Amino acid sequence: MDAHGIWETVNVRVLGEETNTKKKKQALDFLFQAIPEEMVLQMASYTDPKQVWDGLKTRYLGVDRVRTARVATLKRELEGLRMKEDETIDNVVTKLSGLASKARSLGYEIEEGDLVKRLLDSMPKLFLQIVASIEQCFELDAMLFDEAVGRLKAYEERIKGTEKRRTFKVVYCWLVEKIRTFVSIVAMEVQIEMALDVAGKEVVGPGKVGMGNVSNGIKVTLNVSSVANLVTITMSVLSRKRKRKI
Repeated sequence: MDAHGIWETVNVRVLGEETNTKKKKQALDFLFQAIPEEMVLQMASYTDPKQVWDGLKTRYLGVDRVRTARVATLKRELEGLRMKEDETIDNVVTKLSGLASKARSLGYEIEEGDLVKRLLDSMPKLFLQIVASIEQCFELDAMLFDEAVGRLKAYEERIKGTEKRRTFKVVYCWLVEKIRTFVSIVAMEVQIEMALDVAGKEVVGPGKVGMGNVSNGIKVTLNVSSVANLVTITMSVLSRKRKRKI
């Protein structure tokens, strides 16, 4: 508009100064060609180009403020992003990429180096070792986001294998201890019954407690070491099945 000499119809420098009617019409024509059709219908009653310009400033100034507020909200979400214990690297990457995409659509571009730093900062204590190694061995500003994701995922897979073995061992020890406790309680009950009624109970052998009922011929034998061996065999079979599935 300035190149065509009609900017003065919008930006009036002297109050009360009258502008050329022909220039006003030209300015209105330029403005109506530059704005969306639905907005032209809303401003069709305006006869002064300055009215149209002021209306556009009011509308788009509000849009800019909303965009700025949304960008600020996205920045806070990025800063507060943390990986939870039940989440994986893929979950965090999806969230981070989604926030970056939203910010990009609002005109705010997040540098790849900043994404890498944000990703590393979101890692829990379990990933502290790999995060420290990446920060010490690589230049984060020059590091690709996909490269950082790949290194974290490789470390995650290594941790999963260690955690499975540790969990299996804990479950095994817990199960053996529970069975031993159960056997000890039953053995104690049997001994009490033997003391009350010696005629209906008998000791089968070392390490075993037998309970035989003379009236109906029922006999129960408990062996702590045998039960523990049975648990070991069962856990071994479960482990082999799990490995085959993997």
